Amino acid sequence: MKFLNLFLLLFILMVIGSGCIFQNRGGKLPDDIINSQKEDIKNTGEINMTGKNGENISFNNGEIPKDFPSDVPIYPKSKVLVSISYSDKHVNTLSLETGDKISQIEKFYKKELASKGWKIEKIFSTDKSVMFTGRKANRTAGIAVTIGDKSRNTITISITEM
Repeated sequence: MKFLNLFLLLFILMVIGSGCIFQNRGGKLPDDIINSQKEDIKNTGEINMTGKNGENISFNNGEIPKDFPSDVPIYPKSKVLVSISYSDKHVNTLSLETGDKISQIEKFYKKELASKGWKIEKIFSTDKSVMFTGRKANRTAGIAVTIGDKSRNTITISITEM
């Protein structure tokens, strides 16, 4: 959970820091926006935001977004933590959690992505994580698997269309 919270915080700070959202307020969202977003999370589990240039970003708690690519497998026996869709930049990110070992998860994604036409490229691993990329046509898939709390490992999938 710590990794997920850190990931979301860094992502939100990056969006706000880049000036996409409410740049004229010095990076601080107005109270009415904050309160409405809290209600959205409470009622629907989803937050949708539009930046000053019209870009759309959506955060969803616990569900796979409708526009998530069908040729990117979802790890079996995993729980969806959060999804982020940045439609104007053609980026989809999905964070999952599972009790399976990192080596099992890595093997699954390499096999399943290859069977769906993805070419596995760069691989980086440590004793606590594995990260690799795949390419298919004009898209890149980044898969990161990290050791989480209480024997729960986190899978982060990020698909970018160029």
